[in-house]
Amino acid sequence: MSAENVKKIACIGECMIEVSHQPNATKHATFSFGGDTLNTAIYLSRLLSPTANDVSFVTLLGSDPYAKKMLNAWRAEGVNCEFVEYLEDRETGLYSIHLDAAGERTFYYWRSMSPARELFEGDIGAKRIERLHQKDVLYFSGITLAVLFPQGRERLLKLAEYFKSVGKSVIFDTNYRARLWQDEDAQYFNRTAMQSATMLLPSREDMTGIFGVDHANWRELLGSLQVPEIVFKQSGEPLRIFHQGHWVEKTLEKIQKPIDTTAAGDAFNAGYIAARLQGSYPVHASSLAHQLACQVISHRGAIVPREA
Repeated sequence: MSAENVKKIACIGECMIEVSHQPNATKHATFSFGGDTLNTAIYLSRLLSPTANDVSFVTLLGSDPYAKKMLNAWRAEGVNCEFVEYLEDRETGLYSIHLDAAGERTFYYWRSMSPARELFEGDIGAKRIERLHQKDVLYFSGITLAVLFPQGRERLLKLAEYFKSVGKSVIFDTNYRARLWQDEDAQYFNRTAMQSATMLLPSREDMTGIFGVDHANWRELLGSLQVPEIVFKQSGEPLRIFHQGHWVEKTLEKIQKPIDTTAAGDAFNAGYIAARLQGSYPVHASSLAHQLACQVISHRGAIVPREA
């Protein structure tokens, strides 16, 4: 990718109301919003503006007051919200985060009837897919796939395959959550998405969860997907980056005491994608991405205040 190819980026997924409980808190919680692809869209908008100031977030919200506050906040961040719509008589999904003393998270979800699940269903969903043909870059995740209803999931995967076939960019973050898949074939859908990608952002944890492969088979499995660019994240170990037919390793500085690890991976993805779109080589892009992720885990919440 190069800077002159940056035009219109669509980040597809779900955003929910976030209720966050801090360590040792018994009575108070903070309300915000969060979603993996939304977090990436916000950081991309900050990083790419004004050189590529068209980062869209694609989702459906409920008609509740929280949804309207979300939309206003995204617009204030410069995110293009032309694909954000409300479903009447429906409520936006909700999740809570409990942080332990080490900054690690436990999530609890109420999303079974989240409006975003219907994003690409029916005739209206088909029209949204058609409108997405105007974009140059698709970004979505394993969570996006998991929450979509079956028709919408198939339509998104076909759109990704089309994008790749015509030389457009498809970026897929594995972001695997076992509880979202239940009895569905997570391996099939995630493998299909990976094979449709031009840039793949998997983690060792995700690959183990989806495919159950051991360390010796990761490179073989990733190589079989025929993806031009892969950034394989291994918590606590060097990154493995595949580009132009070769693997390289990159050791990143470790943060000893993170305050809150929420959205660390989403921020890393945004930093890496933005750097690559602006012409940086993969190894350098990974360093810039790590710098952003380090900033994010040094603050509470998924989105670092602009003034920080």
